[in-house]
Amino acid sequence: MAQNIENKKTTLSDDASIYQKKEERDSSESVKNNWSNLKGKEKLKYFKDYLLIPILIGIVVIIAVFFFVRSMFRDQQHIQYTVAVMSTKYLEADKVQEHIDELEKVFELEKNDRVELEIGLGKTANAGMAEFMTELMAGTLDVIIGTEKDLEDVSGHFIGLDEVDEVLELVPEEARVSMTYDTKDSDGKDSAETVMCGIKLKYTVFADCIPEGSRYADSLVLVFVRTNQHKGELSKYWRSIQYVMGKSYYESGS
Repeated sequence: MAQNIENKKTTLSDDASIYQKKEERDSSESVKNNWSNLKGKEKLKYFKDYLLIPILIGIVVIIAVFFFVRSMFRDQQHIQYTVAVMSTKYLEADKVQEHIDELEKVFELEKNDRVELEIGLGKTANAGMAEFMTELMAGTLDVIIGTEKDLEDVSGHFIGLDEVDEVLELVPEEARVSMTYDTKDSDGKDSAETVMCGIKLKYTVFADCIPEGSRYADSLVLVFVRTNQHKGELSKYWRSIQYVMGKSYYESGS
């Protein structure tokens, strides 16, 4: 019997699962201990070497799921046009909604179609800014209202309003906002282009949505985003510009 016990003790190899699990557990505990003992630069190097890629992969997956879910939602809701306001501090939401309702009439939408309003997109938190960039890149935004500082880094996504003479006839010179964005010249070299792509909000129908005494009143602008939708439905783009300018600058006689 003693001999059998002796044999059993030596039957398992060093690679046996019982030992392997213990080693893995010890390794995990070791990693935790090592991380707590690492200094600033050492932690940064460890993060780059072992954690950065898994985190980036996770972000890409989340964004992909977001695109998929949002596209399904938009299809179900029949969203035909989206107006986004970068911060809840900029405008009074109930007054903006009144103009959104008017836009739906201007567009002569079908019964189940609608214009969507998003307020606070991009300025509530870092996650909000990520959502804004996601929607901008996905082409789901049509009109954006924000300050020039909010929008100057992404001005390459906006329609150049000075490309159409009829638009210039609607937008007075003092209401025009030009922005500069990085681009490539014909030789493929880095270049910069300045275009008139924004309208000062105080010259539009949305001027009545600016809170009294707001420090943002003079810096708020309205821009139209380049989207695939505009290629096939220029009528909405044109009608929206007419609506935006039609009641504030000309009818008020300013």
